Amino acid sequence: MKTLSLWKTTDIDRLFDNFFVQSPLAFSSFKQDNGKSDWLPALDIIENDDQFEITIEVAGMPEDQVKLTITDNVLVIKGEKVDTEVSESTFHRKERRFGNFQRAISLPPNLQTDLARAGFTNGLLTVVIPKAEAVKPKEIEIRVS
Repeated sequence: MKTLSLWKTTDIDRLFDNFFVQSPLAFSSFKQDNGKSDWLPALDIIENDDQFEITIEVAGMPEDQVKLTITDNVLVIKGEKVDTEVSESTFHRKERRFGNFQRAISLPPNLQTDLARAGFTNGLLTVVIPKAEAVKPKEIEIRVS
């Protein structure tokens, strides 16, 4: 019977694993600055009849470390996730990302950005922006004669 052995993950392996998760500038994630590296939090964008909703995964960050702005129909989410580990420790594996991040999302023009609201629960930041009344689908009754 063969035993399964774990092989050591290299930076090149991690680069290919994260290629489609990171920005096209994924190579910049290897730039180290005092143990920090730039990263991008995962997000989901959902649209329904009444609103546009963006959910961003920012586990381990206090809400005051995340800033949101909407300018010219572009939502910008930025912040910094600080590493709290002791630097004298010996790491056998370190996969969590730390450092500054920024995401810019182009919004459709039919949103009421002045009514946007955000909430922070269980490591998820949710931004909800309602649609303008004029673009909401309207049901039309069909009369049969």
